[in-house]
Parts: sequence; structure tokens; C-alpha cells
Amino acid sequence: MYFTAEIAPTFTGDKAPDRQKLYLRALEISGTTVVKGNFRVDPRWMPIHDQLLTTFTRPEAFSVKSKLAAAKVFTAAVGPAQTLVTKFEEKRSDVNLASHLLRDVYESKITHAIVVSGDTDLTTAIKFASAAGCHVSVIIPSRHMESASLQGVANYVAWLKSSTLGQCQLDRVLVSPRGKPIIRPQEWS
Repeated sequence: MYFTAEIAPTFTGDKAPDRQKLYLRALEISGTTVVKGNFRVDPRWMPIHDQLLTTFTRPEAFSVKSKLAAAKVFTAAVGPAQTLVTKFEEKRSDVNLASHLLRDVYESKITHAIVVSGDTDLTTAIKFASAAGCHVSVIIPSRHMESASLQGVANYVAWLKSSTLGQCQLDRVLVSPRGKPIIRPQEWS
């Protein structure tokens, strides 16, 4: 099973949602069940980290998820200066994964589980699944996502190597049940 949320465009001309839909179709054709949560895009007033910051600049290369939305700054009489940002947030994917894991354990559908995530929100579900006799292995996608709480509850913890990830890509071309080819985007090669 693959737990995710369909992303929304983060800027005009953003092709990431189309590429994700293609990937999700390819997963389903390959026999993977896709369980979807929600993706929220909300404007929020948030504190400015650097209180000495007086101007906003957009560097040539920037992360869409970390860019400041509008260069609007609000300074309250009390409290830190704030700016309006666009917050992108995946909702319910972790709850869906935890719920399916525990259901399958308690209904004796599985004795082993491999969870690929570094999300510490899964700590309690993994702890309960392990306590119920399921051997739970956690594969954390990258080293910067190290989580002591996951390491403390899983039966086995490892980190996904980029070389392993490269070996696990879907075929360059998949054929849908209707005979239509699904071609992996060049950006993923």
C-alpha cells in the first residue's frame, strides 16, 4: 500500500501534480493500492525567524515549499513580526497508514510490516503493532529524517540509500489495462 495525498500546484505552470497523477496510475497498474489523504494549501500569518529581516528577496534557485508567499509584513505592538506565507500540508496520510497497519495486525492479516517513513506521528502505531507481535521494520527515506522515537519502537530500522532508490524505479514504460502506455517523466530518470 502507498499512502499519500494528491498535491496541488504551487505556482503557475507547476507540472508536479500531473507527474504525481501519472506515478499514482503507474503504481495502481503495477498492483499497488494507493490510499489518499488530503493536500491543503492555506495562507497563514507566521513569525519571521530573523527579526532583523526588513526586505524580502527571491533567490534564483529556491524551494517552492519554503518560499515566502507575499512580501507582506505585519508588526504587532506585542510579539514578533509576522509575514503572510502559503503553507503546504499533507493531511491524513500518516493516520491512514497507522490505521491500516493496526487493523491488519489486529485482524491477524499480517505478521511482518515494512514502513517506509520518517514520520514520528507513526511512533505509537508502530509501538502497538510491535507489542501485538508484528515484526515492524522502518525504512527512513533519508539520514536527515533520523528519529529516535521510531528507532525505539521498531524491531528494525534502516535508512534508504539513494543507490537503492534508483534501483527501485518503475519500468520506463508501463502499459495500462486498456493498452495505453504510461511513460516515466524524464525528470525521474
